[in-house]
Amino acid sequence: MRKAPHELAPEKLLEALRALQARPIAQPEMPDLPENSSWVKGLAVSLKQLRPTVNRNQNLREAEQNLKDYLHSRVIGGKLLAIGYALPRSPTCTPVRIPTDVWNVSVDWDTETVSGNGMKFVAVRIAALADVEQRYAALPSGPLQVVAPARERPSQKEDIFNAYQSLKQQGAIDPSKSMASHYEPIRSHLCKIHPDRAGQFKTTSDETIRQVISPEFKEMQRAQKQ
Repeated sequence: MRKAPHELAPEKLLEALRALQARPIAQPEMPDLPENSSWVKGLAVSLKQLRPTVNRNQNLREAEQNLKDYLHSRVIGGKLLAIGYALPRSPTCTPVRIPTDVWNVSVDWDTETVSGNGMKFVAVRIAALADVEQRYAALPSGPLQVVAPARERPSQKEDIFNAYQSLKQQGAIDPSKSMASHYEPIRSHLCKIHPDRAGQFKTTSDETIRQVISPEFKEMQRAQKQ
C-alpha cells in the first residue's frame, strides 16, 4: 500500500512530484558582515535564503498527498480494489475486499492498515480488479477469493464522488472556477437525488467534499491550462 500512490497514480501527478524532487535544495550561508553589523540582520538574510527550501518541502508534501487523495477517490468510486487481511488473522486467512465504509474511517498508508466500524484490516494492498488474481496467485492458500461485502448503503464519500461525476457529465463542473465554488452545487445535487438523506447532505463539510473531488478537479485544471 505504501508504494501504491507511486504505482497507480496518473503520470501527470507523478510528473509534478518528480519535477519538485528534481529542484535543487538551497544551501544558505551566513553572510560575512562587518563587525558593527547586527547578528539579527545576518540571521534574517539566512532565513530568507531558506525560504525556497521550506516552500519546496511544503509543495512535496502536497504533491504526495495528491497521489494518496487520487487513489482514495478511486477506491471509494470502485475503480480500484482495496484488499487486506481482517483481524484477528490466522495462518489460513485469505485477503478479502475491504468495504468502503471501513476504508472511509481510518487509513494509515505507512503501516498499511485500514480500520473503522469495529473492523481492522492489515497488509492492505490496492490494485486494479484485473490484476488481483495475478498479484495473489502465489499465496499458499491458493488464488485470491475476492469476497465482496454484503450490499450496503453507499458511503457518503462514494455518494459525493458519484454526484461529482454526474455534474461533470452535465457540464456543470467548470475548472476555470475555484474548487470551493462547486461544493454547494454538489450538496444540492445530493439532496435532489437522495431526498431521504437531504438532512445529512446539507451538513456535509467542505473538507469532506474537497477530499473526494480534489484529485479529479485538479486534473481538469491542469488539462485546461495545456
